[in-house]
Amino acid sequence: MHRSLILALPLLVAGCLGPPIPEDELPLTVIAQGQMSMQREMRLEWVTEPDAFESLWEKTQTGPRPAVDFEREGVIAVFMGQQPTGGHSIRVDRAMRADDELMVEVVLQSPGEGCITTQALTQPYQMVSVPQVAEQASFSTRAVLVPCD
Repeated sequence: MHRSLILALPLLVAGCLGPPIPEDELPLTVIAQGQMSMQREMRLEWVTEPDAFESLWEKTQTGPRPAVDFEREGVIAVFMGQQPTGGHSIRVDRAMRADDELMVEVVLQSPGEGCITTQALTQPYQMVSVPQVAEQASFSTRAVLVPCD
């Protein structure tokens, strides 16, 4: 009986920690997100310098700038651009290291036909910090229509 408990304990602990992140996939930490970024055009950026992040923050945000250790981290900033209604969002789905480049997958969500949405202009955005693994980044986007059942 004691033997089966000892064998089951590591499995129980591993299950509580969640699935492992593949070796090339990087952990994402959301540092800012919302519906009003003041950005009318779509922008996808990889920020690796404190001055560039400060400038980006001043153009897109109000309030205190989150602390980012640029010795270890960079910031992926994604802006959907101006949308005619609420119900839109943008998010970093995955970030992966591939050779000497950061590959970023971005999801653009829009409300499906017939959805009831806020009738106001929005500029959805998200900023995430990730380990700084490359100087250059490439982005791919995937559009998703969210059904309104």
